[in-house]
Amino acid sequence: MFDMNRYVASLYLLMAILLAVAATLPAAGQAPAAKGASNGQALYEDYCASCHGRDAKGDGPAARALKTPPIDLTLISKNHAGNFPEADIRKVITGQDMMPSHGTEAMPVWGKIFAKMGDPKTLNQRVDAVIAYLRQIQAK
Repeated sequence: MFDMNRYVASLYLLMAILLAVAATLPAAGQAPAAKGASNGQALYEDYCASCHGRDAKGDGPAARALKTPPIDLTLISKNHAGNFPEADIRKVITGQDMMPSHGTEAMPVWGKIFAKMGDPKTLNQRVDAVIAYLRQIQAK
């Protein structure tokens, strides 16, 4: 009928999950620290590194699961005759130009997710921050 041990274990699990989530939230009245719309490296690490890798070389932990391997983002300028194609990169991030490895539009496109994070007006700030970070890590 009713398994009391399973019920108690479920309550402990729920409490542990809630405590873990609460630990990641800023205290009341505090703004989140380095994850703001202007921190391109933090945004990259949160949204891009799982596929492209922390070093942006295309070897993130999720890369093996993709049909098309992620590109080495440090070679964007080199692969475009020394020019960083900001407008093209913006289209990829916002989902205006779908990459084969990003799948269909049903798969997360970070620009759409950025738009839903807090104030939608920060979409351009977030995209600009990621682009600035990508520009900064280009191979010399």
